[in-house]
Amino acid sequence: MKKINYGLLAVALLALPGCRSYYRASLPQPMLMAVTDTSTSTNPAARRMAAYLKPYQDSLHRGMDLVLAQSAEEIGKGRPESKLGNLLTDMMLSAARASVPEGVDVAHLNMGGIRTVLKKGNVSLGDVYEIMPFDNKLIVAVLPGPLMQQFLQWEARRQDPQAGMQLVIRGDSLVSARIGGQPFEPTRTYRVAMSDYIFNGGDAADFMKKNKVQLIDTRQLIRDVLVAGFKQAGKEQKPILVVPDERTKVISN
Repeated sequence: MKKINYGLLAVALLALPGCRSYYRASLPQPMLMAVTDTSTSTNPAARRMAAYLKPYQDSLHRGMDLVLAQSAEEIGKGRPESKLGNLLTDMMLSAARASVPEGVDVAHLNMGGIRTVLKKGNVSLGDVYEIMPFDNKLIVAVLPGPLMQQFLQWEARRQDPQAGMQLVIRGDSLVSARIGGQPFEPTRTYRVAMSDYIFNGGDAADFMKKNKVQLIDTRQLIRDVLVAGFKQAGKEQKPILVVPDERTKVISN
């Protein structure tokens, strides 16, 4: 019996006319589809996608529509002091003090992190996400006196929301600072609750990272702290009403 050379047989078959096929790879063309409306879309693929996503969308809306508290008025943001800035930093300071046994003196929140106002009436979970959409952590920076002085001067230039201090500013220069009702002491060490964004040098606050400042991680997102704060206000059945207290005061002379 003769042995068959399968290698030669394969070459011969491929050489026969009509036994060769050529393929050219091509990428699918991307297409934008509106998937939020299943009733009016004229694109069948969009309708199928919208129908697939609808249960998840409905579940998300139910969660975000959860009412946490009531606001007695529209609460806005602004500089050098605002009702919303005071409210949010007060919540941050309270949460940080509950998390750090050594105590926390001050809370700071960068103005850019507050994305909108708090509307009058129901305060929902979705409202808090709109105010604070970022996943920034609440951390506590341990600042020796000289670095706290830099922080105060930086805050005087920015005039961001803060809690725990009474600042007097002329132009963008610090005139005086009282912390916890007491004059600032350059020989003391202070603990400042803030966003990890600021601690890591955001908004030109690079003096902390450069000096390897000690960090205490509260293991909480700032947004979660605010949600808890509004929930507590709801449990106490106290409509939110903020009274300015001149914690940051800008003078002209």
